Amino acid sequence: MRRLASVTCAIAMVVSASAAQAATISFNNVIGTWSLGDPAANVTYRNNSTQVASADWGGAFPTGSGYDFAGAAPPQIDVAVPPSPSATFDLGTFTHRNNPIPAGSSITGIRLTVTTDVFVDAVAQGSKNFVFDFTHFETPNGNDPCADGGALGVGINDNGCADRVTFNYNALSDSFQVVSTIYTVNLAGFLVGNTQVTDFWTREQANNSAVLRGQIVERSTIPEPA
Repeated sequence: MRRLASVTCAIAMVVSASAAQAATISFNNVIGTWSLGDPAANVTYRNNSTQVASADWGGAFPTGSGYDFAGAAPPQIDVAVPPSPSATFDLGTFTHRNNPIPAGSSITGIRLTVTTDVFVDAVAQGSKNFVFDFTHFETPNGNDPCADGGALGVGINDNGCADRVTFNYNALSDSFQVVSTIYTVNLAGFLVGNTQVTDFWTREQANNSAVLRGQIVERSTIPEPA
């Protein structure tokens, strides 16, 4: 009986210690900025700290294609750590305006910097920048089958072959500290309807929107880019 009581006490102490280290991370004023589009000559930017941040290519807005990012609206985002990775949360809305454009006028990649005020248990940590590199695959519209493996003219490829958008974490992202652990923000995926994906296939001649899902991760456990 004494040994059982000792084990029970030890478990209670571990649970208590874990609970003591838990913290609530809050994000306020989520703002996006596009930069470093590649090729640079193809891209123009409409970044505005109070509105949607946009990057355009293949023609002047609204006839060309482009990306939009709108940071998550108030109220503030609250996320508990540990564990790592944390539960996912809505960082903002990503839109690919996918229009027919002249050959050679697209991009292959671009950077999104998400700036937000960070709080740890309501204590301000300052404004932090979290950096993500997006890869853009402008597919040939008339291939059959299309790049996603589907048939031309069917489903997501009904207006021509869908394009693909993916992302990677960038080590330039800022960090914040909770007790002795260093954390940062990574992207978990695109939430399309009720499905979370890492490859976002976007319909031609349409505005394709998805929620960018973020999560808090320990800095040392971030996987290397694929």
